[in-house]
Amino acid sequence: MTSILVVSALAAVSIFNGCRDVVFNNPLDPNASRANLTIQRVFATLLSGPGDICFDGEKIWKAGAEGRTSAFDMESGTAIRSFHLIPATGIAFLERRLYLCGEENQVLVYDPLSGSLITRISTSEVYPRLLAARETDLLLFDSRSESVFSLNPETRELQRLFQLSGLATGGMEFVEGSVLISDSASDTLYRLTYDGAVIDVYRSPLGGTAGICKDDRGYIYLMGLDGQVAKVTLP
Repeated sequence: MTSILVVSALAAVSIFNGCRDVVFNNPLDPNASRANLTIQRVFATLLSGPGDICFDGEKIWKAGAEGRTSAFDMESGTAIRSFHLIPATGIAFLERRLYLCGEENQVLVYDPLSGSLITRISTSEVYPRLLAARETDLLLFDSRSESVFSLNPETRELQRLFQLSGLATGGMEFVEGSVLISDSASDTLYRLTYDGAVIDVYRSPLGGTAGICKDDRGYIYLMGLDGQVAKVTLP
């Protein structure tokens, strides 16, 4: 087992490539073990607390449970833009629009340049806690049914994909035809198919992983409750 030390200006992280945890208490797959992620760098921001993150092609946005949605630079962690919108736990960027949700039965759509509200999308009996953008639609995690849905923003059609129970869901992202979801209670990431089957399980390098997003080069960004961000790659 080889230990590689990666040092950034803010943190030093020890990584063990190719190793897996012994079997742990996994509510989705009792026989699974956790693979390690390869850390590229770790940096800090001043944006702590719960709330998912998303990538808009240039920078990362963070939803704020206290009502402030902010964008920060992916290299320095410095805040670039901030709006006081709604208390939000889920966020996604799709077709130049910012989508937010906060466990109400609606998704709010904003202009990311001005912070102006564009429209509200009613989700009826679905109360989304998390959002993620796919190619042309959104993925929603419903906090009441503990299920993942797809939402077409144009037709507003909802489709239930699978149920996901037993996790303290912190963040969600669409990754190469699959869904990546974090369990902030166990610092675990699950990669799932669209019918809920477990593809793989990863150990998060951050405590209390509250957000996940992917950039246009395939790097995954994880954000902890303390505001730290880890840039990683999947095995």
